[in-house]
Amino acid sequence: GRGSVGGNGSMQGGYGSSYGQVQQPQPPSYGSVARPSQPPNYDSTISRGARTNSSSSTSGGSTTTVLSKLTSKIQMKVQDVFNDLRTEMEDELRVQAQLTENAETVGRQIGDLRRLKIMIEQGLQEVQDRRTTLEQRVEKARKDREEGMKIDVDAMVTGVDPNSEKAVELVAGIAATDDLLYYIDRALIQGGVG
Repeated sequence: GRGSVGGNGSMQGGYGSSYGQVQQPQPPSYGSVARPSQPPNYDSTISRGARTNSSSSTSGGSTTTVLSKLTSKIQMKVQDVFNDLRTEMEDELRVQAQLTENAETVGRQIGDLRRLKIMIEQGLQEVQDRRTTLEQRVEKARKDREEGMKIDVDAMVTGVDPNSEKAVELVAGIAATDDLLYYIDRALIQGGVG
């Protein structure tokens, strides 16, 4: 084994000694970790095991040195694993927050698109209604022309809503007044009005 020979020629404890078994350090239970932001402290457990071994060793600090190096390597590895896990968790939380925000944005956009679809369907229905009305008027005018009826231009020009109807009436009134003034002016020049 890896024991050391003492001054009286007897084997003293060490790693793999056939006379004494080294107490292996036991990590604390998972429930003893107080805060998730700190890695577990294995130093106190390993130090107790190191004291037990060093008391049975007469070779000075060789076992203690090996254990302290082992302890520092384990602590570095645990710290690295802990830092990696913390970084990974933070990344996952950022991704989850972004996904939640994106889901809300997509939900709003879906609502907007549904409202837009309803508006487009209403506009399409209105266009179809106007087209039907226009086709009926054109068909009526064609039949009237085929039957030899005189087409009333005033009846053909109509507004699509009350405001447009009023605008058509006003423009027609202004045009009629202009025509009247024009013919009166011509009559005055020719001396036809007396």
